[in-house]
Amino acid sequence: MFKQKSKLSSGFPNVGLFSPHLHNIIELSSYLLRDHISTLYNLLNSRSSIRSLYIARLKSLQSTLWLPFSPLDLVDWSPFIKHKCIKNDFLAQTLIAARSLSINFSSSLPSNNLTVTGGYLPIINLIPSIYAMHITSLKFKTLLFLSQLVSEDGTYLLTWLELRHLHIVYNKGGQPRWYKALCNTVCSPNSFRLLPQYVIPERFSIDLPLPLIPLNKKCKSAWAAHWSDSSDSIIYGRIIVSYPLKCFAVLAHWIPVQGSANLLLTPASRQASFMRCPGCSIGINYNGKLTQEIKKKSHNATCFKQISLHTTLIMHGNVSRLAADMDEVHMNATFHTIETQLSAFGKRFDILPDYTPALVDPIECITPFPTTSNQVAHSLNNDNTPTPYRFYTDGSLSNLGTNNIRLGYGWLQLTDDDLIVPEHCNVISSTWPSSTKAELSAIISIIELEVRSESGQSGHPRINPSKGGLQIDRIIRQIDRMDDRISDQSGTGLTKNFLFRGSSKAG
Repeated sequence: MFKQKSKLSSGFPNVGLFSPHLHNIIELSSYLLRDHISTLYNLLNSRSSIRSLYIARLKSLQSTLWLPFSPLDLVDWSPFIKHKCIKNDFLAQTLIAARSLSINFSSSLPSNNLTVTGGYLPIINLIPSIYAMHITSLKFKTLLFLSQLVSEDGTYLLTWLELRHLHIVYNKGGQPRWYKALCNTVCSPNSFRLLPQYVIPERFSIDLPLPLIPLNKKCKSAWAAHWSDSSDSIIYGRIIVSYPLKCFAVLAHWIPVQGSANLLLTPASRQASFMRCPGCSIGINYNGKLTQEIKKKSHNATCFKQISLHTTLIMHGNVSRLAADMDEVHMNATFHTIETQLSAFGKRFDILPDYTPALVDPIECITPFPTTSNQVAHSLNNDNTPTPYRFYTDGSLSNLGTNNIRLGYGWLQLTDDDLIVPEHCNVISSTWPSSTKAELSAIISIIELEVRSESGQSGHPRINPSKGGLQIDRIIRQIDRMDDRISDQSGTGLTKNFLFRGSSKAG
């Protein structure tokens, strides 16, 4: 309009209109934009309550765009510009304008609290061009990171069939476009193996539920994978009959089919498929009597194995009913997913416990004076030398798993001639029951008796004043740490030997 009124050519550059040396016209849109950015900056850095309102608005905008980080850190707004909610949002339009002018807001703002932790590799960074089109789908499934879609070892992307079976995605509908684009970006060709730069550290990968074999009832007609220690390999098949009390089962052996399913995929990425084994020597062959029940459920199987239920997991398949004329069956998981879960589960008994001492507190590093005794409690002989006390302790735990749990402990003290001096027994609270708690209660009862005893009286313990309280406190702290590291079975002997070393005998 200014050009028309001034009789200027329509091709006259706008720079001339805004130049201070020519017409010096102020562009209203640029002025408003500068004012909006300045206002947002002042509000986000003010100390008034309105700042908290803008932080809440940032959280709302983050949820609308389904971002794992603050909208202030979003670099490319172009995929979101056409969204209706963005067009009418003052905050979003201001951030878009600021980013177009290369104006960034400081990451030290409190909006950093909007960052979602616990995941690895945001999906928006992997498929930025189409991410905005699938916000509704991803938000409905609460998916933000690639680490939510990978196997337990973090090296493979779970197939869509596996994601549906594990209820990570909705069980209906076909493969969405975002999943296909993700596969093409992060996976190797013809495989679901992740490229090296997209491998997920195991601490970030999701914990898939372990499909355990029930040990409280018989398990029949379940497809299972068993880790065989004798052959150091996996045996697949169908459980015909199980014996929970003896913890073993009879398995009709099926072998993997490598030449079926999707031949375009690598063997580890294919859907697990099996056919009947004609007979082999892998694992432990079942030499027992083939009962009528076994024959009825075998469906023309000829190879049977005896397997331990302690190293066996269920394979979930899409086989509703098995018939004798079925030559091939398919599972819902890939070979890699089955092998990853079972190898870690089957080898768990080979993992040795770590008895490395925990980091000691600074107070434990205090070196005792050379003139002090190493005994916590003692009596004195005629020559004024300390004589250590000998205690035998025991704890009791019964009816675990019922409403009538009972815990108790007892101890007795012996002289050098193995004569019982005092003895004591008691019932303790069943809150947080464990055999370790019962064992430790006996030890703590002895320590409390020693602390309450009168120092110096004949027949009563004498507490070494230079280190008694300090060492008792140290003992209790170390027992607490041991209780976290050792099992109930090993805790009994280890705790006693630790407490009474050099001053008593463990019983």
